[in-house]
Amino acid sequence: MLENANSVIPKKYFLAIFIFSLGNILLVNFLVFSGGTPFTPELNEYGDIADLFKGDSQLVFVYRVLKPLVSALASFFSLFLDMKESFLLVNSVFYFLAGFIVFKIIKLLFRDDAQALIGAFLFLTGYPMLNYGIPYISDIGGWFFFILGVYFTLIFLKNPSWRLAALNGLTAGIGGLAKESGTMGGIFFLICLFFLLKKSFKEKMKYFAFFVPAFWIPFGAWQIFSYFKYDYSYFNWYFDNAALSVHYWAEFFRLVAKSTFATFLAGWIFVLVGVLKIKEMTLENKKLLAALVFPSFSFLLWFAASSRLFYVVGLLLSILASWGFIKLWRDSGHKFVYGALFFVVLAGNYFWLIFDDRLRHVLNTILKIHY
Repeated sequence: MLENANSVIPKKYFLAIFIFSLGNILLVNFLVFSGGTPFTPELNEYGDIADLFKGDSQLVFVYRVLKPLVSALASFFSLFLDMKESFLLVNSVFYFLAGFIVFKIIKLLFRDDAQALIGAFLFLTGYPMLNYGIPYISDIGGWFFFILGVYFTLIFLKNPSWRLAALNGLTAGIGGLAKESGTMGGIFFLICLFFLLKKSFKEKMKYFAFFVPAFWIPFGAWQIFSYFKYDYSYFNWYFDNAALSVHYWAEFFRLVAKSTFATFLAGWIFVLVGVLKIKEMTLENKKLLAALVFPSFSFLLWFAASSRLFYVVGLLLSILASWGFIKLWRDSGHKFVYGALFFVVLAGNYFWLIFDDRLRHVLNTILKIHY
């Protein structure tokens, strides 16, 4: 699969993503430190885990210990910075790298630099990415390892090897220590391994045999440690959340509608066009996007609704939206109109970011949401 495809980022596109990402990081940091974006209460919980790694704290928020990666990294940088700045630094690095990885994924699929840049911009400016990715919580760690796993899977399909199978397992295992969504790249790998890779079953099992231990060594080892050290596991976490979700289920459809809309805002216009234009994709890309559906919609397994939980679907939406935009822009005689619409879509994400509290209140009032 993916013969003759490459993921090289030309210099001008690299600079475009670099400057764009840096501008967004500076904007979000300005909003955070000027009070435009409030300090999330979760910072105290993740900060508690970070202090635990430094030996400065007794564990309080035990459910956070299952996913310690971002806190551990912030703990290291807190030797030089304060804790808030440390979390911002760690998440900013994940954010920076994410744009380049999304570019590489879309280029591998479509062999199109312009489309890859559009997709990267859409992914980086998704409202959840701006509002929840760069600030103090750990969601971006999960998103990052998910898309990294998708990228490594595509490289594996291009040139299968036991090393890449193990690398995919390791990526998913480490990603699970950041957020549950970080394991979803492993699900994508397994779907592609058993359903798309054109190899014998024996060879597939060989790759599977390298994937499994590479996943469980980091992820499983930490979960076992957490269980015996703190008497807490993912079973506790899952059922605790289920028990607290009565109000969620009472307003389920309204919550999902609001959160789904906020996940991509006006970018849904291009997503819908992309869906309508799927028939014009290659059969190979149709299969790969189909393989991406389940891991991208894994948020439906959780007992909550929020655009930050839903943004694991951000990669799939960015791929479809970039395809939809590029088809409109190239196949019509109205390039200026669609180009202007693209910038309006991006501007809408920044507008929602800045006026988030007011817009959220209006939307909740209209939908009668109290959760």
